[in-house]
Amino acid sequence: MFYWAQNEYQADREYDCIRAELELFVAFMLQRGVSITFAETADEGTELLWSNCGILVNDSGIIVRDYADYALPPSIDSSNKGTHGSLLDPTFLAFLEAFTKRNRFESDIAFDVRDFKV
Repeated sequence: MFYWAQNEYQADREYDCIRAELELFVAFMLQRGVSITFAETADEGTELLWSNCGILVNDSGIIVRDYADYALPPSIDSSNKGTHGSLLDPTFLAFLEAFTKRNRFESDIAFDVRDFKV
């Protein structure tokens, strides 16, 4: 929803790389009180870490990871702290609020479940 709203609000905005775009999302989530961080590896790309989940985003697509039984990768700080104010200002946040009231997000994310017989 955040990116759909951002695109409608400021369609001509371009980013140097995927990480720069993700840093804006992290700044937004931190502003909302959600504890989210980054992890980054040269061979995989940038991963957003929240709770016991990771969302790896790279040129190949998006991979959602569940770290329930594994340690989270080491996190790193955002390199652009404080530089996202132009999009995270009250005008955009009001636009986002209105946008989420008239749109909805749907996903086909699912996973296989074992058939246990009791």
